[in-house]
Amino acid sequence: MEENKKRRKRDIVKETVSETLHKAKESLIYPYYKALDKFNRTFSAETSQQITLNWDKFMHIRIRVFHSQNQAEVARICLSGQSGVLQEFGVNSVSSASGTAWQNKNTYLILLEDVKTGIIGGGMRLDVATPDKELPIEKALKSQYSDITKRIHKFDHIIAETCGLWINKQFSERKLAKYLMISAITVAPKIRVDVLVGLANAYSLPMTLGLGFTVAKTVGDNGGQFYYPDNRYLSTVVELNAFELDTVPEDVKKLILSLRENPKQSFRKEHNGYITQLDYDIRVY
Repeated sequence: MEENKKRRKRDIVKETVSETLHKAKESLIYPYYKALDKFNRTFSAETSQQITLNWDKFMHIRIRVFHSQNQAEVARICLSGQSGVLQEFGVNSVSSASGTAWQNKNTYLILLEDVKTGIIGGGMRLDVATPDKELPIEKALKSQYSDITKRIHKFDHIIAETCGLWINKQFSERKLAKYLMISAITVAPKIRVDVLVGLANAYSLPMTLGLGFTVAKTVGDNGGQFYYPDNRYLSTVVELNAFELDTVPEDVKKLILSLRENPKQSFRKEHNGYITQLDYDIRVY
């Protein structure tokens, strides 16, 4: 009788812990590592190994937007992070990776960070065009296409460049670059920007076009394409009407409009076995 009671108690505990693990998998509300620790303390290691949830690939990410002058140290971290990623590819001279963004009142930072550790894992910038400031795309292309400055500054204050995009290797395989770009498009009207421009490399171009950017074919003599930062890399000038969103796919447009209405939202994303709890906070700090 006593043995049956112990067995029953053990079964109840097992069911309770298994339910906690199930909730952790389904809702991401319960921290998985705590549930697993409880499971390991209750049962043998051999039993716990039978639970295969693949949660070493789980990450809780937050995306936030900052005015660079309010976050000088964060801006420096971003610049350092971008430079580090570029150097991994043997690129040492990119216009968006130079300068002092933290001193520019017309620069905005879009950051992603690990909620658990606070580590900044990637980011990008929105640089708004003003009469007294060159955008990175101008610095990059003016020697090959002198009209770029005139075309950019025709839209001073209402055009911004999406630039300086980088993702740390530890944060890769999660499509986080896409979510940073969606955040940039979302926040544009809030900073009174109607048009976004950018310089996309061969790797990022499909993702950029998939979000609704179009190739600026009238820029330069090669349909908007330039070799930059050197002759190993063919880059493409892209543009987007962030106000009309007329070229943006419906599913992306729906998300952008939802975030503009409610800038704090959470989603669970899965890609190639990687699970990401993604918290958007598209207010400008």
